[in-house]
Amino acid sequence: MIAARRLSLAVLPTPLVPARRLGEHLGVEVWVKRDDLIGFAFGGTKTRAVDVVIGDAVARGHDELIGCGGPASNLCATLAAAAARADIPCTLVLFGSSPGPSHPNLSAMERWGARVIFTGVPDRASTEPCAGLIAAERASCGRHPFVVPRGAAIPLGVLSYASAADELDEQLTTAGIDPDCIVLPVGSGATIAGLLIGVSSWSRPTRLTGAVVSRPLADTAMTVETLATSAARCGRRPRPDLGRLELVDAIGPGFGVPTPDLRDAVALALRTEGIVVDITYGARALAVVGDLARRATGPIVLWHTGGWLDAVADLGLGRDHP
Repeated sequence: MIAARRLSLAVLPTPLVPARRLGEHLGVEVWVKRDDLIGFAFGGTKTRAVDVVIGDAVARGHDELIGCGGPASNLCATLAAAAARADIPCTLVLFGSSPGPSHPNLSAMERWGARVIFTGVPDRASTEPCAGLIAAERASCGRHPFVVPRGAAIPLGVLSYASAADELDEQLTTAGIDPDCIVLPVGSGATIAGLLIGVSSWSRPTRLTGAVVSRPLADTAMTVETLATSAARCGRRPRPDLGRLELVDAIGPGFGVPTPDLRDAVALALRTEGIVVDITYGARALAVVGDLARRATGPIVLWHTGGWLDAVADLGLGRDHP
């Protein structure tokens, strides 16, 4: 069984709050799991994985971090901040080419002291091989690097979200809520895979609905199943119940590409509840909540995964307006 050693970055538990005005607008009872308020580096849900993955790596003697992702990655920004907190060097390998210094998450990575390297290839999968080469070079110099793949999609990272599901289960019991489903955005698949492990042990029949934002549904489904099954085995948890899982195509015209509907979702969250969601992840999950409201048989929980820096940028704050 994997034992987690935290850096104690995340402020837990994060709140579960009613979203009454949002629910009235959508025609369904809505609650929001506020992982955007997790309390460290604007990292949102990814802070849970970074907390245990990096805590464990440091405890086992690793003295350098190499992370994988993209310029909009909340994980990579959080890794940079965690490395600064742990006082170890951090290199971030990002796919594609630099979008420029004005990108909020990229700027944050650099300001937290990380060295940023772009693969020059738009394929997200280009990051892990490049990170492996860098890790080998650093090891040859006597360092002990630890490579964190996209989404921290390794068993320990996935299991941090199984613990998050346990946390939510206690909150639902206290509040007397039996939700029909939990909705969240899905990128690497690590978050929903871990939640699936946890939810599979619940006595309530709650389903998980993932708004897939970056890859084809079939690929994402295979990844989530593999991650959940492997992590459950490592954590000695029951086999995940795939019957509780539903994935919805929320990519639209492309990863992170804004549309009028998504901008409407951002405005709706802001004007009804004062909650800031980003275009890439949060708004897409909220749009799925709106679709599910027509057939929901009970309350819906929106898992707000965070991403404050991109969310504020999506609001256009700091830019000139006509």
